[in-house]
Amino acid sequence: MRVLIVICNCLSVFVWESAAAEVIDIGSRRELFVDHHLIEKLDDARLAVHRPQPREVAIRFDQPREMHLPGYATVVHDEEKGLYRIYWQ
Repeated sequence: MRVLIVICNCLSVFVWESAAAEVIDIGSRRELFVDHHLIEKLDDARLAVHRPQPREVAIRFDQPREMHLPGYATVVHDEEKGLYRIYWQ
């Protein structure tokens, strides 16, 4: 019986250390929680992605060269210059 208790204690220490080793350091950056990758458990909460709400127009593709683009636009934040840049393809 004493051997069983020692084995259980050793296993619990191993499980505790391996769980602590799985902590993901995100530093000070923001994270969008859309899945359970960074969330261990939720108590009285759930993940929900809400529908976008129509607001003012931010980007208007109204030039002839932009009207029928078969691609997409990507917005990138240039932290060094404090600018937002848009690239479309």
